[in-house]
Amino acid sequence: MKTPNFAIKIEAAKKPEPGRGDAIQIHTKATSYGMKIFLPESLDNDRLLDLLSRIPAKAFILPDDKGSIAFDFKGRLCTQELLIKLLCNVIWRKRIKVAAWLSSNPETIKLFREAGLEICEPEVKKPEKIIEKAENNNIDNSDNKNDNKNKVEIIYEPRNLKVLYNSMRSGDSLVTGGDVLLWGHLNAGAEIRAGGNIIVAGKLRGLVHAGQGMKSGGTGGERIFVMAGSFEARQLRIGRKLCYADENTAGWHKSVLITLEDGMPMIRENKFEIF
Repeated sequence: MKTPNFAIKIEAAKKPEPGRGDAIQIHTKATSYGMKIFLPESLDNDRLLDLLSRIPAKAFILPDDKGSIAFDFKGRLCTQELLIKLLCNVIWRKRIKVAAWLSSNPETIKLFREAGLEICEPEVKKPEKIIEKAENNNIDNSDNKNDNKNKVEIIYEPRNLKVLYNSMRSGDSLVTGGDVLLWGHLNAGAEIRAGGNIIVAGKLRGLVHAGQGMKSGGTGGERIFVMAGSFEARQLRIGRKLCYADENTAGWHKSVLITLEDGMPMIRENKFEIF
C-alpha cells in the first residue's frame, strides 16, 4: 500500500499544506501482523517529522486494535535527538502503538536496543481458513452439478475497519463486511461494497454500496452513511436504496455526508475537517 496523494485541509495560519511530491515519500505496506511504515532516507529530520505529524491519527488505527505497527528506517541513521522528537511529537501525541522499530543501519539498531525498543518484526500467526469437506465420499455428483457440496470453504472475517492508502482506479473493486476508509480518490469504474459505512477522503466518482446485505425492511440503514471529500458519483447505494445524482444535485463537487432518513437519501454538505 502507498500513502495517498490527496489534499488535506489545513489552516494556513498553522502549517502550509505539503507538496504533492512530499506526500508520496512515506510509504506503507500491509503485513501479516498489521502495517509497516517505511521512512524515507532522503528527507532531512525536520521535514520527516513534519510529514509524519501531518498524517491523521486515525490513519494509524488498525481494525479492532488487533494489528501491530512497525516503523522501518531502512538505512537511515536515527540520532537520539530524532528519536526523542519522533516519540514526543508523533508517537505519543497521536497515541500510536508501535510494536517494532526496524532498521538496516547498525548505529540505528544500537540506539533502538539501548532505548529498550523492540527491533524485530512481530510474529503473528495468520488467521486460518476453515475448510469443511463432506465426509461421505459416495455423494452422487449428478445431484451437485451446479453446487460444490463436496467442499465448502468458510473464511471468517469479523466486521472491522479497512483503511486504504491509495486511490482506486477503474476496474478496482473492494468487497468487505465492515467499514471502509479510503485515503484517496475512488475513480470512475472502481467499486466499493461494504456491510458498513464508506468514507472516501478524495473524489467519489465510482460506485459505492454501503450497508450491503441489509435485510429488506430493516432499520439498520438509518445508521449507515457515505461520506465523500468531493461528491461526483452518478449513483450510489445505501442499504437497499439506489440513489441517482448529477451536476444539479445538491452537494455536487462538494464534501458531503449522505444518510437515510425515513428511508429516503439525505445529502448534507460537510466541512470534512479531519484535524
